[in-house]
Amino acid sequence: MKEDLHIVHVSAHPGWRGGEQQLSYVWSGLSHFPCRQLLFCSRNQAMHSYAIQHKIPYTLFNPSPFLGLYSAWQLHRICRKNNVHIIHAHDAKAHTLVF
Repeated sequence: MKEDLHIVHVSAHPGWRGGEQQLSYVWSGLSHFPCRQLLFCSRNQAMHSYAIQHKIPYTLFNPSPFLGLYSAWQLHRICRKNNVHIIHAHDAKAHTLVF
């Protein structure tokens, strides 16, 4: 049996800009395909509110720069636990976290 594609979208920007809009379009488009998606976003930020409003499954991280290593470790655990195939970083801070 073929396993569904599993994607984690990472958003670390506090506001709503191009990366967050792109994430909403990609999420909507992929929802028509056999894949599992999870959002990894900052607590109490624009994308967190969007996820709640649109019933998107999410996991939160603390945006504090001092917890960057902990957030990266948390993302690593999520990826291992869920057998993630793709990590899609949607903004510059998310790229740093993923790297």
